[in-house]
Amino acid sequence: MRIIENPAFPVPADLLLAQGARLLANPIPHPRPVVILAGWHSPRLSSRGVESILRPLTSAREEDFLSIGYAMSTSIPAAARRTLAALRDRGLDGREIDVVGLSMGGVLARGLGAGLFGAPPVRIARLFTLASPHRGAILARVVRPDPAARDLRPGSSYLAEIDAAWPAFTAETIPYALLRDWWVGATRTAPPGMHPRWLDPVRPWTRAFSHFAINFDRRVLLDVALRLRGETPLSGPVTPPPRD
Repeated sequence: MRIIENPAFPVPADLLLAQGARLLANPIPHPRPVVILAGWHSPRLSSRGVESILRPLTSAREEDFLSIGYAMSTSIPAAARRTLAALRDRGLDGREIDVVGLSMGGVLARGLGAGLFGAPPVRIARLFTLASPHRGAILARVVRPDPAARDLRPGSSYLAEIDAAWPAFTAETIPYALLRDWWVGATRTAPPGMHPRWLDPVRPWTRAFSHFAINFDRRVLLDVALRLRGETPLSGPVTPPPRD
């Protein structure tokens, strides 16, 4: 199967290795804490997996990161309550943070930043979303086993609410996607008026499960790490994904 190249996101193997080695050898302090929000029914293990890649590429300090999961939360408000409690426990409520949202975590972050859950808006400076269903998930059209999944379907009241709040959302937002995402759909992974920074999966298993493989894609996470460090990222101008 032919790999679709994105000329705006070139990542040759030698550059990937060289940049990764440079970042690992030169950790730098973070200007603000980094909070990683897991996806739908995902345990904290998934967000910790992303942290385990990002942390050594950035500050290398465990105290700079907070990974949150909500495997037993059946609704987005329940996941929000779990997130707000975790922020309070770490003394981060009211503080400015950067957020990495995995799938549902990205649209949850938009609701938190807009203050939609009965609490003051979470102060998000930068929001990085990975395969997040900003425009509704393909799978949620037919598979909706709980309120959270129903809120992730195209045209849901929750998505309409965060879209209505989008003009006032102040966080710099950088969405990412992998093509061949039969779970969400790469073309659905950016907020209104935006396109994601996209790449095509390379290996057979990542092509079959690209929605989950993005959490471990070194090209995507290296780009996030460079942005967290305030350095020149790998990805350039944004172009629409050529397919889901």
